[in-house]
Order: sequence, then C-alpha cells, then structure tokens
Amino acid sequence: MYSTLDSGKAPDASGLRRLARRDLPSTPRVPPRAAPSPAAAPAAFSWPRVSLELMLTWLRLGLLWIAVLAAVGVASGIGYTMLAKPKYTAYADLIIDPANLQVMSNDVYQRAFDQAAQILAVESKLRVLTSGNVLRRVATDLRLAEDPEFQPQAGLFGAGDAAPATDPVLDAVGILEKKIGAWREERSFVVTLAVSTEAAEKSARIATALVEAFKSELARGEADGVSRAAVALTDRLAELKAGVTAAEDAVADFRRTHDLQESQGELVSTGTLTTLNAQVADAQKALISAESRYRELTDPASGRSNADAVDTATMVQLRTQYSILKQQTDAAASTYGPLHPARATAERQLAGLAQQIAEETRRAVQAARLELEQARGTLAELETQARTARDTVASDGQALVQLRELERDAKAKSEVYEAFLTRAGEVAGREQLDTTNVRVISPATPPGARSWPPKMMVSAGLGGFAGGALGIALALGLGFLAETRRLRA
Repeated sequence: MYSTLDSGKAPDASGLRRLARRDLPSTPRVPPRAAPSPAAAPAAFSWPRVSLELMLTWLRLGLLWIAVLAAVGVASGIGYTMLAKPKYTAYADLIIDPANLQVMSNDVYQRAFDQAAQILAVESKLRVLTSGNVLRRVATDLRLAEDPEFQPQAGLFGAGDAAPATDPVLDAVGILEKKIGAWREERSFVVTLAVSTEAAEKSARIATALVEAFKSELARGEADGVSRAAVALTDRLAELKAGVTAAEDAVADFRRTHDLQESQGELVSTGTLTTLNAQVADAQKALISAESRYRELTDPASGRSNADAVDTATMVQLRTQYSILKQQTDAAASTYGPLHPARATAERQLAGLAQQIAEETRRAVQAARLELEQARGTLAELETQARTARDTVASDGQALVQLRELERDAKAKSEVYEAFLTRAGEVAGREQLDTTNVRVISPATPPGARSWPPKMMVSAGLGGFAGGALGIALALGLGFLAETRRLRA
C-alpha cells in the first residue's frame, strides 16, 4: 500500500479524480486476512475516522473547485447588484402618547394610568398605522394604483403572481402592505415607520402620507366613538323628557285635585290657619278687655252702673259742669231760701246735669255690653273657622306627603334629564375636537442611499463567501464519500 503523503510526489490527476480514488491518505490499511469460512459472521461496518490532517488534504485537493465556486459567487453578487431593482427606505419616528389631550374635565374616553394598559394602547394604535383603512386612504390620495410599482407584475410564465383584484386600489394596498414596516422601540412610546420603494422621493412621500392618514384615522375613530355616544345620549333624552313631563303633570294634577295651593313654599291652608290662630288670640284679648270694661261699668252684685268708671269726653265735660253748678247751687242755698228763684233755677240745672250724667252712663254701659257681645261672637266665629282650617290642614298634610313624593320623583327625573342634556351638549361639542396625542419627532426625508441591494463590494464579498463555503462543503463531502467507499471495498 502507498499514500500520496508518504510518497511526497505531486498528484498526477485532477482534484475530483483524486478525491474519487481509493488510494487517498487515510488510516493505515490492515493486511489482508484469510477469507472467513462460510459459517463465520460478516464484520460490522465502521465509519471513517476524520482527522484535521485528512480534512486539510480534502480541501487542498478540492481547492480548484473552491476557487471556481467563490469566483462564481463573486460574479453572482456583482450581477445581482447590477440587475436587482433598487429599494430606498424612508424612516419616520413618532411618539404615540397613550394619554390623549385632556381638553375637557370629564372626557368621553377614560385616561389609562396603568403601564401595561398604556403599552397595549400604543400597540393598538401601532396596528392602526398599518391597517387597511390607512393604507387604502394613502393609496387613494397618492393614486398608487396608477404607479407601475404598485400594480400586479407577471410571473415567470406570463401569469400574475396572484389573481388580480377587481379594484386596482386593493392591488395597490396589498403591494403597499409588503413595502412598509412599523415597530415600537423597547421601553418607550416611540414608533418607527419604514417605507421601501424604488424611488427615494416616493418612499418619503408615502411615509409622510401614512403618518397623516394615521393621525386622521385616529381622529376619525375617536370622532366616531363620540358620535355614537352623542346619538345614544340623544336617543335617551327623548325618553327622559317624556318621563319628566309625565312626572310634572302628575304633580300638577295632584295639586289641582286636592286644592293644594302654595305661597312662598307654604301651603295656603297652613298660612290661613296661622292667620286665624293669630286672630283668635287677638279676639280673646279683645274679649278679656271687653269683659273687664263691662265689669268696671257695672256692679256685679247689684247690677247698677258705675258712673265713675265712665271716662268719655262727654262724661268728663258733664262732670266738670256738674261740679261748677254744684258749687253755685250750694252757694245759693246758703244765701237764699228754698223758694228763691235763683236757688230753684240752680237746683233744676243741677238735676238736669245729673240726668245727663246718668244717660251718659247708661250709654257707656250699653256700648260696653255691645262690645262684649261682639267680642264673644267674633271669638266664637274665629274659633269655628280655626277648627275648620285645622281639619283642612290635617287632610292637606296627608295629601302633602304624597305630593312631596311626586315632587321628589319629578325632581329626580328632571335632574337626570338635565344631566343628560348637559352631557349631550358637551359630547356634541367634543365630537369636533381632535385630542389624539401623536407627535412626529423625525419626519420622513428622502434617503441618500439605497437600502437594497447592498453596495457592489459588499455583494461581491457576500457572494464570494457563499461560493467559497459551498466549495468547501463540496470538497469535504466528496472526500468523506471517497473515504467511505474505500472502507466498504
């Protein structure tokens, strides 16, 4: 047995031939043994032992193929760079704040304070950025259906890659969806949007349009939600208004049926009773005064009139005249005799004054008696009216309990209706406000270089590396295959 490594001579055959031969350097071949007897069992097959020296030998023998495949890889990389359609990627960075702008103290949408909820809100809005509504709006506004890049292309056999849609805009949307990408930066609310097309200006224009369409879609979504809330509130208002009207009509009917009239927050019957009670008290005072006056003018024991208690102006004048005339009569009596004309005249005048005093006394007593009877009648009438008023107030009090219940029900319904009416007005005004908190921190600009394919040197290097790796794998595989055949022989 001989080996190429032991002989030290250059190989006289090509690499593939030598790799296919069985005289490659390998583990030492054992001397041939005598043929086993027919009864002996066949020896088990063992895989070849691969060593670093043996692998280097396989690589050296396949060096030509390695070089050829590496050269083919370099050429393929250069050719792909020259023939492939370039792609230009424009980027735009946004901050999507999960907490919308609070322009109202009691907004329709609740603010999220939990961090997990905020992340979910940002992720949801990120999905809106690449949603069909946004893409369709961009495709329509930029008329991408008329752009050849966004039209279905024919396949290798003349047929389209997919069945074309009936709407060219849908075809453009499907192609645009494959050319965009959006992701959120870790531990932040910053979202990056990437758009790749065959032209730098086109990529930047589409990225800008996507951002604007995204903001409009968020605003429209909020407006739709607010509009639904406003419609629901408005529909509820009609029912609430009917309930308030029915409750207020029930209060008015109850008042009219039970004659419950109020003045300054108090029932008229209650006010009437209060007035009657005051009048009864005044009548009682007047009766006491009349009785006292009458007792002064009459003697309770004998029933005679007491002229001294009469203090009218006429009585005072008569008493004055009587006193003067009495003095004159006494003087005449001491001067003249009983039959003297002057004395008789004075006595007649004195008797006339006494009679006038008696008449005035009778008139005073009669007036006091009439006043007493009138006071008694007035008190009795007022007490009767007061009793009637008390009965009315008692019945009105029972009815007032039911009235207050009806009023509370009407007030509660009215408050709910007013709250809904106010809220409906606020929501209707909120519908016109855009509270989305999306801010562009890096607007899309036309890229200065293409993003794909890479530069020619990079493509050539990658192609050469791939070809060389393929050649190395081929050389090692053929060498291992030759060694396996040799061991089986």
